[in-house]
Amino acid sequence: MNADSTDLSKQIIARGIATHLWIASPEGRLEYCNSGWCDFAGRSSEDMLVEGWPGLIHPDDLRDFVRDWREVRAARQVFEHECRLMGADGAARRFFVRAEPLLDGHGKVANWHGLNTALPEPRDAGDQDSDSAAETTVEAVETIARVRSRMTASANHDLRQPLTALSFLAESLAKRLHDPISRDLLASMGRAIQSMRNVVDGQLYFDQVDSGRVEPLLVDHHVNASLIGLASEFNTMAERKGLGFVLHPSSACIRTDPALLDTILKNLVSNALRYTVEGRVVVGCRRQGEWLRIEIHDTGRGIAADELGLIWQDFFRSSRSVQEYPGGFGLGLSIVKRLADQLGHGVEVGTKPGRGSCFSIKVPLANRELSTLQAEKGAAVDRPFEGLRVLLLDRDMTTANSVRLLVEDWGGSVQLMPSAEDAADLLGKAGALPHAVLADLRFGGASGGIVAMRQLLARSEQPIRGIILVEENTPVREREIALAGYRMVAKPIAPDELFHALQ
Repeated sequence: MNADSTDLSKQIIARGIATHLWIASPEGRLEYCNSGWCDFAGRSSEDMLVEGWPGLIHPDDLRDFVRDWREVRAARQVFEHECRLMGADGAARRFFVRAEPLLDGHGKVANWHGLNTALPEPRDAGDQDSDSAAETTVEAVETIARVRSRMTASANHDLRQPLTALSFLAESLAKRLHDPISRDLLASMGRAIQSMRNVVDGQLYFDQVDSGRVEPLLVDHHVNASLIGLASEFNTMAERKGLGFVLHPSSACIRTDPALLDTILKNLVSNALRYTVEGRVVVGCRRQGEWLRIEIHDTGRGIAADELGLIWQDFFRSSRSVQEYPGGFGLGLSIVKRLADQLGHGVEVGTKPGRGSCFSIKVPLANRELSTLQAEKGAAVDRPFEGLRVLLLDRDMTTANSVRLLVEDWGGSVQLMPSAEDAADLLGKAGALPHAVLADLRFGGASGGIVAMRQLLARSEQPIRGIILVEENTPVREREIALAGYRMVAKPIAPDELFHALQ
């Protein structure tokens, strides 16, 4: 392997001009070649898999290739090698071959995922004048764009469509299986298919971002809308891992592309939850002059000092991450950095190994004149429920976070009660009573929410609005709740439904 192959691989992969995709067994035997490589070699996929590497690599380069491959395969490291591959016309072309091991849950290699990248042909020494160099640069950029487009189309056809078909087949098969063991095996296969789809989708999205085909559309955006989306998407993941997941609402209005900002935040929160074993993940905002700093704190293992400068690079994954969390190509933070650069948002990271990390993105606040105008219109526009006090009886943290973010953004406050007894004690004490009580229908039993609501409101001498939250919106439920004298809001909670119920 060349001494400077690592630097070369970073340059090549960052340009994204890989033309061939392939998968090999743990021993290195080819198991899949995409149509791009088949077209280049002028052979069918079946013939290429039968012939293997000896029939695809130039004979003079085969010995060094096999030697390096054996060394890397034994060490389960990333394989990088420059060699000549044979084309359909019998001519050989120089390629940079890169493969990464995909480990299973036991740390063993499940297979190798590889990319073959066409290298530029050597130029004559005399062709070095500035005009010629400029023309060569333009031509190279155009070639890169064309090759990337072909690669994306090929990946879409060769990987996404079969994976989609597998998903449908697995779902159809699930309806025909009744044996518990078989169903468990099928469920595991379904999760593996979904994991592969996520990897492919991530690579394709990375290609779109890297090639500049993702165009930002800047608008004024209330950051709380993005925080509510995070609550809905990641509360279940946090609960499943036994982690705390806290989001602090903000009334700030920022200037950004909401869709791209959400992609950035979802990548950062997903990473924080994935690499945190115990403790919590906290998302909050800080105003800094004309900017809003959105921070994602975690209590994970942190990032090693020697890896801190590498985390934004394409395809980088620490050795520990590869062993503990197999799958993925290390594109999440690379996408975050590229999107942040396109939006003009700053992205930073601070870490304490063994204690956790903090990723932050710095977003400009919306135009001051707009903010001033909104302030002059008064709280009736942006904070319609200023001072509203809400008591919430619900053990579902997804619902709790959503309600709290919405109500606090509207100017109110939410107090979460773990039990009806605690809520009753609160109502029995002197002090400000809630204006509304929200209770899950199944809080403490099948219709325990209605019973708890009735008992609570009977303790208050002042009128308090009662709202029942239901997961199954049926005519029978509606009638039961209406006869009890309460309003009903269906889960998952839609902001407009909750707004009208609180009015």
